[in-house]
Amino acid sequence: MKIPLKVEKLHGGLKPFVTFICEFPRYHKRLFVNAFVDTGSNHTSIALSQLLKRGINVKSIIDENDFTEIMIGGAKHKGYPIKERFDIRFLTQNNKTIHLKPEKLYVYLPYHENKEGWAMSYSLPSIIGVDFLIHHNLSLYFNPSKQMAWLEREE
Repeated sequence: MKIPLKVEKLHGGLKPFVTFICEFPRYHKRLFVNAFVDTGSNHTSIALSQLLKRGINVKSIIDENDFTEIMIGGAKHKGYPIKERFDIRFLTQNNKTIHLKPEKLYVYLPYHENKEGWAMSYSLPSIIGVDFLIHHNLSLYFNPSKQMAWLEREE
């Protein structure tokens, strides 16, 4: 099974990205998420900006006392696991929909709640981290010179 990826520019370099659908049934909200597949990130996250743009109150889907301190983009953030029920679906190269849910899906909020902290957290992309790759036994193929990338799980 292969999940096709796109190769896009991020911070001056080519990176692999995957698009998936994330649904929050309680809110009747569906998000089309473009996530950076980041082998340098331990955690899978959904961008604060994407949640806010769809009208999801972030404080209502997290426990404010349960967070992990994390460095991303040179700044410290608080990573909150999403407690609200959600579903994630990907499209395979054969146009089949598959459900691959992370063990935890985080949203990153600023460590220092000031204007700069919020701006930095708002600018972070959604990320598919190593936790997701391990949990679903996925391998990443990435050839930036040919603009080719995919996630693959041997069946």
